[in-house]
Amino acid sequence: MYKTVLYRFVFSLFVSFWAGIALAQPMVTADYTLNVEIRDDQGMPVKYGFNVAALERLPRHVIETNTIWTEGVQVFEGVLLKDFLAHIGVSEGNIEASATNEYLIDINVNEATDIAPLIAYKRNGEYMSLRDKGTLWVVFPYDASEEFRRDEIYAQSIWQVDSFLIE
Repeated sequence: MYKTVLYRFVFSLFVSFWAGIALAQPMVTADYTLNVEIRDDQGMPVKYGFNVAALERLPRHVIETNTIWTEGVQVFEGVLLKDFLAHIGVSEGNIEASATNEYLIDINVNEATDIAPLIAYKRNGEYMSLRDKGTLWVVFPYDASEEFRRDEIYAQSIWQVDSFLIE
């Protein structure tokens, strides 16, 4: 009987110890493709996380264009930045977009139009991997106008996008 009580006591200590450690770990929720932080007028952050499935629920847009980084016409599918910003309630400010390699670019919210830029999650019908400039790539309809074939636009064509900081 004493052995049983002792075993139960030791077992409950063991379980309590490991349960306490498990509760102390940061909670892992979803694997977000795009983390968005919006700073309000007082500098307080509001954070969102989007995976590709969430982005696919937003209005889909297609851009067919050549790029300086690929061969031939590419078909990009994704959500227009303008629609994405409307979805999260942003109508003014500046976006600092960051890539997994820590490349940073700035896009003014007012530059988001009905045709560009596009937050692309598919290229030529396939989801893009990190090795293939994905999982997200900000693209423009480069063939549509000389306006989209400028160094400033090429610099904003960030691939492997993983976060937006909007202020």
